[in-house]
Order: sequence, then structure tokens, then C-alpha cells
Amino acid sequence: MYCWGLSLHLGKRTGWQASWYRRGREGGRMPDKRKGMMLFAFHRLGLGETLDVLYPQKVNLEGVTCVSAGHRHAAAIVGGGDVFVWGRGFSGQLGLGTNKSHFTPQPLSFPMPVKALSCGGSHSLFITEDGRLYATGRGKEGQLGTGSQESVLSPVEVQMPEGSGRVKAAECGKDFSVIATESGQVFTFGSDDYGQLGLGQFARYAMTPKEVAVLAGKNVRSIAAGDYHAAAVTSDGKLYTWGYGRSGQLGNGNTVDVSLPVLVRELQNLRVQSVACGCDHTVAVLESGEVFVMGRGREGQLGRGDIVESPAVYRSVPLQVTFLAQERIRVQQVACGTSHTLARGVRT
Repeated sequence: MYCWGLSLHLGKRTGWQASWYRRGREGGRMPDKRKGMMLFAFHRLGLGETLDVLYPQKVNLEGVTCVSAGHRHAAAIVGGGDVFVWGRGFSGQLGLGTNKSHFTPQPLSFPMPVKALSCGGSHSLFITEDGRLYATGRGKEGQLGTGSQESVLSPVEVQMPEGSGRVKAAECGKDFSVIATESGQVFTFGSDDYGQLGLGQFARYAMTPKEVAVLAGKNVRSIAAGDYHAAAVTSDGKLYTWGYGRSGQLGNGNTVDVSLPVLVRELQNLRVQSVACGCDHTVAVLESGEVFVMGRGREGQLGRGDIVESPAVYRSVPLQVTFLAQERIRVQQVACGTSHTLARGVRT
């Protein structure tokens, strides 16, 4: 496991840091079906207390297959599809029927096993094995997709447009949501202040799922959402981005907002496998295992190294994380926090 960026919670408090840290076998793991989950963060740790923890601590959950952290809450899937939630619940984002916060993981029931989930600013999305989508939490900006601005305290099913088919992926932004179906369609709902819905300045809010027409027929296989921007990868390995772009996180060479998905041309001759979005940066993983980054690098979240990068730098076109290539690390998965990045890979 490799991590880089703001190092406030890496056992030290040194501000921004562009150096590399490699976590060993006992720390910083991605979820593992066979073992407990290891976390390090703040407030939403699930350890039964509210103190900051600067080194990985084991959460009392076994058989974790998926985990997602929102701004102040988190959720995990364990075993055959059981869900546990913890953290701040002020807006109902835990789905437990109240707005109470919980400092240890609490079980959350669904009519069927859950196969995927995502936590946003103050809302959460869940996908059951039969491809149904459920939402809970804050709804003022339409991010629940229910047609109402009311917040909800327990998961409610989101009615997808007729003919859209089963939902396969869901990603929460701060106050918007991105959905991908098994047929390769993409739908969005919630706030559109910066064009993050990809609908071409549709309206300030979309209260129900709307198809992103630019991506129609492109067979999207992977999606990601940052605070105010989003990205999608098509089956032929093309990367599209849209939304807030003032830090260069869209990778199109500009620092302006974009309300429709735009092809990242710098990567069009390569094959992108997956993408992850932080607050103001974007990370793309190629099928070859190479990693490219774009956006804000002030806190070192681009992983380019403190000699290469200025602390105030923004990169508006994708640049390769050369350290990984030099170390012959083939990356399999990346995840982004607000100002840091994690990568899991193998040395070849």
C-alpha cells in the first residue's frame, strides 16, 4: 500500500507532504474478505471514541468486502452483503431511523444483500444484489434522487427511469450523485452549481435521476465523484470528466468548470482501467497499471514528489506518477481522500 498527500494523519502532523509512504502488512489495508478492516482517519473511525488516531487501528468488523468514507461518516459491507454504518448522523446519512451519531459500527438492514455503497457529504447510497438503488440522508440539493428536497432518516428506494436496467455502481459527491447501470448508462442527480451533473447546465438541482446524454452509447464501466466534479471510464478505455475544474482536476488543459463530459485527450491513445476523484484532484489507472494524476497538488496529493512539484502547483493535464513506474509497481486500485491518495499494487 502506498499513500501520499497531506500527512496530518500518518503518525505525524507536518502539513503537506509529497513524499511516499509504504504501509506494511499491518497497516493501511484496502478491505480484505478474509481479515478485519484497518482504518486511520478522524471522527468516523468506528472505534467508540472521538479522539484522533494517527496510526491504523482495527475496527471490530470481520470479512469486510467494501468500505466508503464520507465527510463525517462511513459504511462497510461485510460477509454476504450485511451493512454496518458509523459516524455523524445529523442528516440521517447513517440510515438508522434517527439523526443520532454513532461511534461504533451499527447494523443497517436491507431487504436483500448489499453489493456496493458510497458515502458523500451528508448522504449515502446503497445497491442491493438485485440492482436496486437506495438512498438516505440530506436531500436539500436533490442528492437522494427521490424527487423531494426532504432529508430521510432510513434508506428509501430511488426510482430509476424506465428501461435503465439494474444499477451496478453509485458514487456520492458532496451534494450530488452519479449512477452507472449494467447497460453502461450514466445518471446523475443533486446539485449542479458547477456542472457536476454533466447535463449541460440543466438546472440548479436535479431531483430525480437524469441520463448524461453525452455518455449515451459509450458503455461506461467505471465512475467516480469528487466534491464537485465527476469522471467516467468507457469500455474502450477512454476517460471523460466534468464539473468543477478550477484546480485543473478535469485534465483538459483548462481551469474552468465544464457542464458536459469532455474526453481527456492527453490519455485518449492509452487505455484507462479506472478512475478516482478527490476534492480537487483526479487519479486515473491504466490497464497497464500506470497511474496518471491531474488537479490540485498543493498538499502533495498528486504524488509527483516535493522536488518536482511546487507546493502551490496545479496540473491541468494528466501527468504520470513516475515513482511507481521507476519502482516497477503495477497499480491495481486507487482511492482519493480530500487531499491525499492511496494506491494498492504489486511489484513486477
